[in-house]
Amino acid sequence: MIYLGNMYYYGEGTSDNSATRMKKCFDCFYDAALEGDAKAARELGYLYRYGIGRRRNIIEAFRWYAKANKWCLEDGLNRSDISSKLRELWEEIEMDLIHTKESCKELSLDKIKIFD
Repeated sequence: MIYLGNMYYYGEGTSDNSATRMKKCFDCFYDAALEGDAKAARELGYLYRYGIGRRRNIIEAFRWYAKANKWCLEDGLNRSDISSKLRELWEEIEMDLIHTKESCKELSLDKIKIFD
């Protein structure tokens, strides 16, 4: 499944448009990751992180990178590389939470001004 996912990602052997290829690529990696494949989980984290084949979702990206990190010893992946991606994503998540909290405060103040 990983090999097929890579073929779709790079457009090898297919005439599908980019969006269709990326969805098929995502589906291949997803199926392999559900079977416990660390490389597929890492690739799925990448696809979620950058919104390839699905809408961007850094929480899902973090989840799949974490699974890849857990499974990496069995599949011979570089754990430090995956760990650094997890740290980067955690920082993104923290920044998004801070931004969301600030936005919520602004919205609450605006509502008060409207109804006063």
